[in-house]
This record gives sequence, C-alpha cells and structure tokens, in this order.
Amino acid sequence: MGWSLIVIGIGLWGSLFWQAWQGRVSTVPPDQMDEEAGGANAARLAGLREAVRSGDNRAMARELDRFLPGPDDEKKWPKWIAQLADDDASRREAARVALLEAGPAVLGHARRARSMETDLTARALLDSLADDLPAKTTSSALVQAIRQADIGKDPAGVRALFWRLVPHTPDSAVEQALARELEVDLAAPGGVEAARAKLEDADPARREMAITLLAGKSGEGNLPAVLVKLSADADPAVALRARLALVDIGQKVRPTDLAERLADAPAPLCRKAEARLLWLGRDADPLPPWREDAGSRAACAQAWRQWLAEPGRDKLELRPVPSIDRVLVGQINSAQNESVLLELDPAGKTQGRLLTSDLIASCGFGSDGRPFLAKSDGETGQLAWTEREGDAKREPVELQGRLVGLIPAEGGGFLLARRDRVSRLDAQGKETGDALVSLGKRVISSVAVARDGWFAVWRDDGILVWHNAAGEMVNQFRLPPPQVVGAGIQVLPGRRLLVPLVGENRVAELDRDGREIRSISVDSPLAAIRLRDGGTLVTSPEGLTRLDPADRLLSRQRVDWLPVALSIRYKAGP
Repeated sequence: MGWSLIVIGIGLWGSLFWQAWQGRVSTVPPDQMDEEAGGANAARLAGLREAVRSGDNRAMARELDRFLPGPDDEKKWPKWIAQLADDDASRREAARVALLEAGPAVLGHARRARSMETDLTARALLDSLADDLPAKTTSSALVQAIRQADIGKDPAGVRALFWRLVPHTPDSAVEQALARELEVDLAAPGGVEAARAKLEDADPARREMAITLLAGKSGEGNLPAVLVKLSADADPAVALRARLALVDIGQKVRPTDLAERLADAPAPLCRKAEARLLWLGRDADPLPPWREDAGSRAACAQAWRQWLAEPGRDKLELRPVPSIDRVLVGQINSAQNESVLLELDPAGKTQGRLLTSDLIASCGFGSDGRPFLAKSDGETGQLAWTEREGDAKREPVELQGRLVGLIPAEGGGFLLARRDRVSRLDAQGKETGDALVSLGKRVISSVAVARDGWFAVWRDDGILVWHNAAGEMVNQFRLPPPQVVGAGIQVLPGRRLLVPLVGENRVAELDRDGREIRSISVDSPLAAIRLRDGGTLVTSPEGLTRLDPADRLLSRQRVDWLPVALSIRYKAGP
C-alpha cells in the first residue's frame, strides 16, 4: 500500500512537471521577442521575419541572403574567436565587440567554437554572445524559414540555401531541422552529389555535416578514402567525426585515434568516443572519466593512450555501434492495480503487450534474447516469459519474497534482488546456492550488475554498496535516498553508475567511488539506460525520452501509465 501511494504521488508530481515543461519549451511567437532583439540586430532580423510571415519564398531567400555574411566576413570570424583567449584583456574585448557587431549570424560559429574551447575566459565570452545577441529570435526565424522552404519547387536553390545555413545554426533546434531537410534531400536528384562535394568545403561545419549525412552510405564511391583523409583534418570536430564514421562503416580505426582527440573535440563526439573505448577496457581498470574542463580532458586522453600502449592491446578492435532492436517498458497503474509490459520496435511501434495484475519489478531480455518480466505481489513473486508464435512455451517460475529486481548475468542466468537479500538464479529461474547478500533491517531499492559480475546494491537509506562477484563488500558511498522502489540503476563499463534521482529531477552518472561525472536534467526520472553511442534513454511520468550524447532531446513517446522499468536489446552484430 505504501509503495502504491508513493507511486501515485510521483505520478501527480510528474504531471505538474509535465505542465511546467509544456510551458517552458513551447515556441514563443516572433512578435513577442521584439524586445530581445534591440537596435541594429533587430533591423537585420526584421525583414527576414516579415518574409517568413508572408510565406513568400523568394522574399525569404532574399532576406536570408541579407542576413547571412559574405565570404570575406566569415574569414574574419575565426580570428576574432581565437582572439577571445588572448592574454591581453583589451584584445579579448576588441574581439568580443567585433563579433557582436557581426550580428546574429555569428552565433553558429561561436557555438561551434564553444564546444571545443578549453580556455575558461574564452568560453565565458562565447557564452556572453548568446546573451547579447537575439539568439531566440534568430533561432525561431531560421527554423520557420527552413520549414517553409518548398524543396519540391526549386530543389537546387533550396539545397544551396540549406547548405549555406549550416555554419550559422545558433542552437540544436536549427541544426536538427537542417539535418532532417538535408537528409531528405539525399534522395532527390543531385542530393548525394551535393553532400559529397561538401566533404571538401572550406567551412569545417559543412564538412562535418556532410560526414554525418553520408556516414551510412559506405557504398557511395570512394567515401572510405575521403573519410580517411578527413580523419587527419585540422579541425578537431571534423577529424573525430570522420574517425567515428569510419568505425561505423566497418573500417579499421586504431583506438588511439579516438583517444587522442578526447583532449580537443566537441563534448558530444568525445562522449561517443569514450563510450566506445570503455567497451574495450576492463572494469577493473580505473581510467579517469572524460569531463569538459581542460585538465580532465588531457588526463583522460593520456590515460587511454597509456592503457592502449600496454602489450597485447594493439590488437583491440573498435566495432560499429549496434542498432537498438527492441525496447521493453514496464508500466503500472496503481489506481486499477494493473501493470503492462510493452515491447516496442526502434520506431516506437508496439510489437507485444502483456497485461498483469501484479506490480512489475523489472523486465529485460534473457541470454536467448527472449523478453521476460519479473513481477511481485506482496510476499511472492514470479518470473514469466512473453510468448510469441513459434516460441516454445515456458512455464512461469514462482519465487518467494517481495521482488525488487531481476537482472540477466553475463554467461546466462540472473541476479535476483528481493527486499532483504540478493541471490543467483540459473537460466530456467531456479535459485542456485545461498544468498550472496543478506540485509537486516535495511531494504534494497535497486540492484545492477557489471560485466565482470560485480554488482551494486542501492539501499533505502541512500547507501550504495559495491560487491564483488562472490558477494563480498568492496566499498560504499552515499546517494540521495531513492524515492521510488524499483527505480532502475545501470552499471556502465568501467564500473560507472547511471542513477535516476527522481527527487532531484536529474539522471546522474557516477564513477566507482560515487563522484559525479555527468548530470542530465529530466523531470522525475524513474529508470535510465546509457546507450552504446553515448546517448541516454530515460523513463519518467512524461513517457519514454531519448537524448543524444549532448543530452539534447531526440524523441519523446507517451506511454499508457507510469513507466517504472526499462530494458533494451541490440541487433546482433556481424
């Protein structure tokens, strides 16, 4: 009963946050942003915004041409941006003033430079440009211009306009809108050829966008050879994106080629690179985590270079990141005392649905890839497998005690967490041996397993305890006490932890000793999974949310009830 009340409270709390979120991200009409874009910058945007309102594509193209800088102007900007890190304060201020006078179109260049800048003063000055220039108005106008462009009437002209806009994306909304349109354009006559030409563009942002668009088209001409050339590009973002693209199309890339760019490439790409390197490493190796500050970047890159230089590690191979095949979401409806397990494909389409009257403790995929559900009602529990046409029928396994979690273990079988103890089950659900961990008066709230068999137990008093594969305690540290029983934690490679902190409205990544590495803002997160590409999948009262490695929203899918359990299955690799 207490658990149900907590869940109901969280659900109501989440609904309030949902309303707040709706208000926070809803698009503000351009008419309400006039005060933000004052002076000369307002005049620069006025014609563009009026053309967007009118729906006149020719007028819009003409005003965009006035808004965007000429080639000579763009050549000056990198010099001014570099000057923001000058030791002379007067030269830094002169560069800042020059960039402000350049107008809103400079925001894209500043944003890109900010993602790679390690000098704190320069980063602060780049951040100030977004505060002093009409960033929101610019973004709104550009997004609407992109959406209104009719690629069917003049595909070549609109394509040229889109490619010209690439370096001037002031935020992720414009960047994603452009990327979507250019991806659609690849199917139009001349689309692929135009993207291939941009691989040799003078602007690094266009080269980077072209790599992103063409990375999945390894059969297109001599793309691998071009990517090899770009992997030595002077621009760190272009170089690392090219190396990651080579891995994704199955080309051999040395792990050190990723490690060396951890010191200077943009955060999203560094997170992708680190995520791939961590799958090569051993959990026992305490490699320092990647963080954005210069010292942590350098330390992480150096540690990986040293680790990879040890004998035998030159044979380690990077592999493409597998695609997600299935997503399981376990939901509860405490008002009706019902639960449902949804099986979704990568597009979010329901592939299977299992209703039950018990509370879902956890869900996942066994060693055979078959979905399972662990549910509990009072002092008993059950392990059940979903049934599909052609599958051999598997009888449910009855389990004594209140279940908290059931996690597949490496090599088969499960780690079972009850409220007061942790034990092992074989692949058929039969308990093997004595309990690995037994608690007295404390209660287990969640448990997660590492690749090497170590497991982490999160107790109701906020203490997280690491145990080795034999169940012996290794170390412990304190977290905020969990507010929802069954909230899922995940052990990442390197014995890091992904922890949904529902009361703090964020998902935290911690190292093995409890030090925070990364924090993602999500209202009332209930379960979280870090994906192989460095992105994150989170359940909350809002539904199922997917974020990219920069923690930007990629998609959000509403579900039926409160999603308290989450699992994914990747497609089988080559």
